[in-house]
Amino acid sequence: PRLRAENIPRPVRPSGASARGTLEAAVRLKLEELQKRGLLLGAQVAVLGDGDEWRCDVTSGRLGWVAGPVAPSGDVTNAVAGGGDASLLPLLDISTTVLLLCFLGAITRKTANGEDINFDTPVGQLWPEFACGGKATVTIWQLLQHQGGLAKPFQSQTDFNVICSERRMEETLASAPFSSGGAAPCRVLGVALAALLRRATGHESVTEALKTSLSPLGLEEDIVYSGAEERMAHVGHQLLEEVGISSLWEKFDEVMSRGNVNEENVGPWLSWQEFAQRQPWCVDPTFVNSEALRMAKGCASGRGLRASSRALCTLLSSNIASPAVLGSSLSQAAPLKVQSLEEWRSLGCCLDVGVGWQLFRFERTGSSNSNAGEVLGFGHIDGATGSIALRLPGASVSVLLTQVDPDARQQAGRKLLDVITEHLGLRPLFGDRPPPNLLEHASVQKGIALGKIGKEQLSRTMAHFGEDLAGLGELSHPQPVLEATPFGCTSAHTIAGHWHSNASRQAPQGFEELLEALDAPTAVRSLAKRLRWTLDIQVIGDRIRFHSVTTLGAWQVEENTMDFKMGIPFEGEQFGTKYQGTASWEAQQQVGKRKVNNHRASQDGNVCFAGASLLACSCEGWAVSTQRRWTREEKNDQKKHTLVIEKHFKVAGQEVKFIERFELLSDDNLTVKFTLRRKGTLSVTLQTLEEAKVLAHVLNPQTLRLKRGLHLGGQQLSRGGYVSFAKVASGAWEAKDCMVSIIDPPRLRLPAVVQLRYDDINGATEYVRRGR
Repeated sequence: PRLRAENIPRPVRPSGASARGTLEAAVRLKLEELQKRGLLLGAQVAVLGDGDEWRCDVTSGRLGWVAGPVAPSGDVTNAVAGGGDASLLPLLDISTTVLLLCFLGAITRKTANGEDINFDTPVGQLWPEFACGGKATVTIWQLLQHQGGLAKPFQSQTDFNVICSERRMEETLASAPFSSGGAAPCRVLGVALAALLRRATGHESVTEALKTSLSPLGLEEDIVYSGAEERMAHVGHQLLEEVGISSLWEKFDEVMSRGNVNEENVGPWLSWQEFAQRQPWCVDPTFVNSEALRMAKGCASGRGLRASSRALCTLLSSNIASPAVLGSSLSQAAPLKVQSLEEWRSLGCCLDVGVGWQLFRFERTGSSNSNAGEVLGFGHIDGATGSIALRLPGASVSVLLTQVDPDARQQAGRKLLDVITEHLGLRPLFGDRPPPNLLEHASVQKGIALGKIGKEQLSRTMAHFGEDLAGLGELSHPQPVLEATPFGCTSAHTIAGHWHSNASRQAPQGFEELLEALDAPTAVRSLAKRLRWTLDIQVIGDRIRFHSVTTLGAWQVEENTMDFKMGIPFEGEQFGTKYQGTASWEAQQQVGKRKVNNHRASQDGNVCFAGASLLACSCEGWAVSTQRRWTREEKNDQKKHTLVIEKHFKVAGQEVKFIERFELLSDDNLTVKFTLRRKGTLSVTLQTLEEAKVLAHVLNPQTLRLKRGLHLGGQQLSRGGYVSFAKVASGAWEAKDCMVSIIDPPRLRLPAVVQLRYDDINGATEYVRRGR
């Protein structure tokens, strides 16, 4: 569930704007959809056609979760962007677009010192301090093509104060020793461009240099590092009322994907990835919200610019850089190489670069052969927000966004770009699929990185592994908190005692399937197999006390104490989810040496866990061997050995039942079984290609299981369900063909009916008595 501010403004045009056709209407509808899905905090979208025709100028959302609405750009009848009151949204990596255009404009003229410079000029000629550390021969061309030797630009003591200081960051880059990154992206290119721009223009700060460059266009108040407080937007994360395991895993995966840093091998100079591990706050996109930057007490010269989307479009369409210089900057395209999926996404899923630019390839969708072929655009994408600044033949596009969650940054910007380019007769040829080498590397990298996580973080993560079954029924996983009804237990053979989970057994059958359903990282799946539980149970008349401990090797991950009295219906709350419970002692069936429970097992073979934090399993019927045969007296008395707890949760308006069974198999053997009653089968009709793409995006392509919950076809679909059947609504297509096309939406004939199945989850953990 998302916590949203009430009455978030709908997308609007600036006052006085005339209708601009279907493009603006389509963008407005897409913004409304993204807002309803919780993927939008604030947004500005502008498209300026050649001939100074504004084809789109729309704003939506708020400046922050507790701030006012994003302001429009003013009078759109003028081609000049200076509306004066337009909201200024953080550009982050798109700052490079502004700095590069201004620098290209500067090198078409003599520098402040009267020198002529071009792409072949050594950087040290314009920036003498840069020439140290083996960088004397680096040219401006090489620097802008990510070959300037700045693979390790951060000193080990670099911190937030340095990042927010233009002078200190320039000194840091200048003193960095030459370090070739091959074809790796230079993540401080914006800082270097700012340093070059202020020297070329002869100013003391990049703020002054930028103002001088933008003044002829009337943009000096609409592209700034700091503006009026009421104009500046914040970037922000989605607000949640509760945090379940799905959210934890997403954050956990994000940490894992940053890569592994071996502290023993880290030298005095750090790469971007190493710096991110040491100082994550310095690379987090929310750093632009700091008071130091908003109040102009500091300046993050490479990533700290703010602008309106209208101002960006005007700059992109201007003649600030000569056609010859601009054309040279687009030549000799080369691909960058990245080491992880996260790094690929941080570059907007586009690895082609020119001289300072990201290069975006499109194909024309018109039927005319004269218009067929590939189209090249240039600009930048900010991977943290999904914001885009793009120049295309015939139009300039600016999409500025402020929400930085993974779903928002991977979907919102690209979906808006798809809408815009479709109306421009273009289709993107980038970003659909990551480089193949990254897919295999991703799981390996998580495993390596996990080994370097601190003990405290790993303990928290593993302790709360069973906290939330959001992926398996939207239910916070119950602990064995027992407050129950009838009878006391008077037999000598009772569940009372000190119990250890059976260490002699391997992970229960189906354990891997459960962790896969939870979308847990590979390394966590391996470690989770080593979890062990101890359970102390005291039975004193009608009162029962539980004390449970979960351990991983020598680490104590979790400890709980529960005390309850039999005979009274009870209520409880676990991890923010309230339940009502009942309990009873239940008789069991005994068959020779094997005791078989009548509960029907789940068809999908998933395993969960029971005990202190309950991870357990399901198999095809329960059949657990005991160490010895029960005596006749024990058989007659066994009806008092099984404690059954039923808990009823209400989650997202739906009733969910969770049943726990504490069964004494013999005097020295206890098993804790559970059944999570789920929704059964749900049917959803996909009416549009957009809905099919949304579903495909959250499906595991191998298992067709939902990796996260979503709202689709008027229904809330929980994580963990899997596609069991699909067919075209008309029935004209075979179901098996439709199933294959579920993960390839363009092949799917619509409308189509998709059936999602949510099987019951059954599980068990065995315990061995260690004392009474």
